[in-house]
Amino acid sequence: MAIPIKDASELGRLLAAVSIELVNANISFRMCMDISAAHREFYDEIQQSRTFWHQTMRANLDASVLALGKVYDQKKRNAGLPGLLDTIQANPHFFAAEEFAKRIVDRQGADTLTAEHRSLNRQILRDDIEKVDVKNNPLVGILMGMRHNFYSHRNSSDLINNRSARDKYPLNNEDVGKLILDGLNIANRYGVLFNAVSYTGQIVGHDDFKFLLERVREWLATQRNEVERALGGLGAGPDA
Repeated sequence: MAIPIKDASELGRLLAAVSIELVNANISFRMCMDISAAHREFYDEIQQSRTFWHQTMRANLDASVLALGKVYDQKKRNAGLPGLLDTIQANPHFFAAEEFAKRIVDRQGADTLTAEHRSLNRQILRDDIEKVDVKNNPLVGILMGMRHNFYSHRNSSDLINNRSARDKYPLNNEDVGKLILDGLNIANRYGVLFNAVSYTGQIVGHDDFKFLLERVREWLATQRNEVERALGGLGAGPDA
């Protein structure tokens, strides 16, 4: 079911909104994964505030899954991939070469972009529609199960019967990463065809958290030096 739109600018806003939601999902997911990986390099530093780092990772992962729940929302009147793709399928004329050329006429390199423009591939579009449909993609089904039974609201029956939504809908980190990557690939495919725009899914400063850990490392080194000096003054240093 296509989302009713009046013109190309409205389709462009839908496409941008879904793409940015995927970028946000990826930023949060990468933050969680990068902090987890940093345990190998900054184990002692992270142990100084374990609760903070654990909750930061958990909050970022939850934010990522919540964003994905909106992206893969199966109600096609909502601004998710299923609704967006159905809307594109219903409005292929907005992807015609002449429409594309008008949208980018003021862009740098417009002539090159227009010359390289590719037409909308109806078969690929149909494949993408199937890929984001819960009936055809088990991973989307797991995501929707988690969304409806854990993230959007808690399933009271699960709670009463001591069942875990995570056991019923086992969505692991690899699955989250795949859903993000697949979603970005799809959104970028139509962003490029529509107005030569694509999103990287990353943010400048994604590793800023390492600055904090490096400062903690410096503090720990200072603390150790002070202890060694104190012990040395008491004749209890390492050479005593």
